[in-house]
Amino acid sequence: MKKVEKTVKNSIPLRAHLIDLDTHHDTAFALDAEVRENEDCLIMCFRTEAVILTVNGMETAHPGDCMLHAHTFRRFHTSVPDARQGFRNDWFYIESSFFLPLLKQSDIPPNTLIPTGQPDLLEAPVRELLKEVNDPDAFSPAAIRHIISLMLLNIQRAHIRYLRRKTELTRSQRYYYDTFLRLRETIKKEPERDCSISALAAEIHLSKERFNVLYRELFGITPYTELVQSRLVRAKRLLSATAMPIKEVALRCGWQDVHYFSRLFRGKTGCTPGEFRRGCTAENSKNFHI
Repeated sequence: MKKVEKTVKNSIPLRAHLIDLDTHHDTAFALDAEVRENEDCLIMCFRTEAVILTVNGMETAHPGDCMLHAHTFRRFHTSVPDARQGFRNDWFYIESSFFLPLLKQSDIPPNTLIPTGQPDLLEAPVRELLKEVNDPDAFSPAAIRHIISLMLLNIQRAHIRYLRRKTELTRSQRYYYDTFLRLRETIKKEPERDCSISALAAEIHLSKERFNVLYRELFGITPYTELVQSRLVRAKRLLSATAMPIKEVALRCGWQDVHYFSRLFRGKTGCTPGEFRRGCTAENSKNFHI
């Protein structure tokens, strides 16, 4: 057992003391590290402004900007001039031999600031990485690979959204974009919430009609359709993974009326909740549509 544990720990491409969330640096702090052989890659996301060396020279990083340092690139970052407080960032080091192949697959350029507009973008993956590093098992290397791949995907997604917001959206759409993203995430994560469209609109002081229009302009789907789809996705998971009574499944997904839930489920999937649980899969169901 000891040999197995030692092998697992040796195969982990990160170290716990080289991972941190929301690190507060004082104004005098400056990292200036020349390239060394067998150096790890440094991954960062800034929560505040900072000055950083990139392939374009010295630049100002803004909250939500990510930087993926290749192991061959000099590292320099510090607080902006005349800052009252030092900068803050999330960061971790990872073995270059492990990280660079994943980075290459993502098409994200290294040593370049990647604006995302999401200062806490790395918080969730860094927490997951810390769990794997602090309590590793035989599956940890594969889990870390998955976490890093998903992190890179989310950086790309956030960057594309950021660019779209800057270049494609109208002034009104840009004004509400971040708020709508948070509301959409809430709908997807908590579809059981008893949230009417009127209530969602009231949260951000919009009429129901204007809320519907903006939501569809931004995401290509109505908020009601988003809510129903999110509830049905959760219902499918509960029906597949638990023996929970169908009435309880309906309640857990936000429907008080089990008969309405069953009719809706059949209309959207081609089978009743009971039939789905017994093996009515996507292959013999109707297309999932609203």
